[in-house]
This record gives sequence, structure tokens and C-alpha cells, in this order.
Amino acid sequence: MAIQSYGIRLEQKKHRVLIVGRGREADLRLANRTVSRLHLELVLGAGGEIHVADRSSRNGTRMWSDGRWKPLTATPVSLSDRLQLGDLEITVADLLQRALPDRVDDGRGIDRAADPDPDPDLPHGKVRRHPETGKVIPA
Repeated sequence: MAIQSYGIRLEQKKHRVLIVGRGREADLRLANRTVSRLHLELVLGAGGEIHVADRSSRNGTRMWSDGRWKPLTATPVSLSDRLQLGDLEITVADLLQRALPDRVDDGRGIDRAADPDPDPDLPHGKVRRHPETGKVIPA
């Protein structure tokens, strides 16, 4: 399934997990002192769904909802949702554009992305986190 919005085209055959943080281990590095080294996970589902999960970050993750910032642990999100990582405010779309720059439409309607090499060990369909290990498992 493909999602195309905000100039982003996501076409996934399997789930993909992107780690957001300021550390070297993060897939998307954000240079902000209030963002933890491994702050947040973006889970891109094979069906086009997007989930975010805080990784027990020091300054927390919040989502703008009903006119205020609400603490977030793990939830499905849309591209237009606004997140706050520490004191950094960013939309889900902006995170994806930074994390997947090869998936951003170049203005000519061309998707420059090659098929990503997702982890073949990740499950298909709906997923959740194992409560003890934190690994992605089938829902």
C-alpha cells in the first residue's frame, strides 16, 4: 500500500522501525539537547499506518491534542500530528521527510526511492511491543 501526502510517498511491503534521537545509533539524528539519544521510534506499517513510541526518554514525548500537549507513550499517528520531543516541536511529516529524504517528491512527481531493505524478521500486519523485551511482535 502507498501513502502520498505532504510530498512523502511511503510504499512498504513490511514494517520498518526508525529510531529518532540525538545519538549516533539513531536513524534520524536531531541536534537538540532536550532530545534523548534514543528518544522515539517511528513504526511504518506495511498497510500505511504510522505509530510512534517513546523510548523512555528523559524529557518525554508529547502530542498536540484537544488544544494541549498530552504525554505520549505509544500511539498511532497521522502525518499532520504535532509532536514535542523534549522542547523540540515537529510534525510527523517533517520527521519522515528528514528520516526518508529519498522518499520526498522532487516536484516533478518522481519518487526517487528504491525499495528499502526492511528487516525481514519483523512481523507483518498489526504489531505491538512485548512488555518485557520491547521487541516488535504480532498483535
